Amino acid sequence: TKRLLTVISNGVNFFMQKVKKKPQTQKLPMGAVATEHPQPDVFLDNLVRVIGNFGFQQILLPVVEERKNFTKFQEHSRSFADNMLTVPDLTEGDMILPPTKMPAVIRRYLANVKNEGPHVSKWFHLSPIVRFVKDKYEPVHELGLYVLGEDSALASVQLINIAAEIFRELGSAEFMIQLNSLGCKACQKNYQELLSNHLVKGLERLCSNCEEDFEKNPLVFFRCPNPPCQEIASSAPPIIDSLDEACKTNLTGVLESIDELGIPYTLNPGLIPQFLREKVVFQIVSADDPGHLIGYGGNFSSYALEANMSEQVAVMGFLTTFEKLMTTVPDERRRLGPKVEVFMVPLGSIAVRKAVALHRDLQHSGILAAEAMLSSTSIKNQLKAAVAKKCEIA
Repeated sequence: TKRLLTVISNGVNFFMQKVKKKPQTQKLPMGAVATEHPQPDVFLDNLVRVIGNFGFQQILLPVVEERKNFTKFQEHSRSFADNMLTVPDLTEGDMILPPTKMPAVIRRYLANVKNEGPHVSKWFHLSPIVRFVKDKYEPVHELGLYVLGEDSALASVQLINIAAEIFRELGSAEFMIQLNSLGCKACQKNYQELLSNHLVKGLERLCSNCEEDFEKNPLVFFRCPNPPCQEIASSAPPIIDSLDEACKTNLTGVLESIDELGIPYTLNPGLIPQFLREKVVFQIVSADDPGHLIGYGGNFSSYALEANMSEQVAVMGFLTTFEKLMTTVPDERRRLGPKVEVFMVPLGSIAVRKAVALHRDLQHSGILAAEAMLSSTSIKNQLKAAVAKKCEIA
């Protein structure tokens, strides 16, 4: 148990030495050195506050997971198989530090459905993950927002709205939301026939993976990094022209709602984010640099089927990282969050005891109060803290 706790503690924030050549088996050294990250306490507090205001409940997810939880998802297996970081000697199982927490969220919800029956939940998590980027491991903190148990235009709108509000409330730089619809399975079957005619002369140019997956997922080559596949995708007809009435109505409902909310967006018929396979999808990019992806979201319901569910369970989500959000918000535009009404500066040890009780009573009365009494802080420094929090009363 002590060793397990040690590994988990070291695994939350760590750094890996640069890897010149990607090894066949990636393992985390037991003596990993912790990385020093800035402590953006105010930013983190504000982020959690904004998300909580929209009714999302925070869930805690395991730091390490079994490798098989990813290999059962074909797209995840193909994208992460060679780059998942193994945790050695932890258990008899094949444990990794995961590259995303999305499968863990789905498993948690499916367990709840099994115990409680169908229901709608709004969850979020902020969890450490490890990704392999440019020949080295990169520890980041994934932020996931999920609406589980309902697949509707309203669920899509709520995710898009909270993502936009996070940027607005935290004083982010200008951003743009791009939207598209990948249709349902029926739409994609019709689109597959259209694509087959388009691919008649270029089918032999597809890579082996795209050729193998085309029958099951006709959108697969749109995400393929191979130049021949990208060239074919660039001239392919957009799937939005093949939507049936239900999917058109769903997309129209989303667009009309975000119009009413005043959220900036563009309709991008070529948008097919990685790991998303159906219905309305969206991504948030920098308004100045549309190529700078900040986060993406949409319908992850197909993964619930792959997790051995007999029936499809609705899973809507938005994914980004805490680090990406930090880079979009300039220091001078970061807000301090809810206004503190009263700041207490006790004069002496007896006053400290009174101030602690007064602080509690003010909070119970719904008055936002603050203090900076620890570490024998001088009165001068406490008054500076009151100024920093823009308190009207000290």
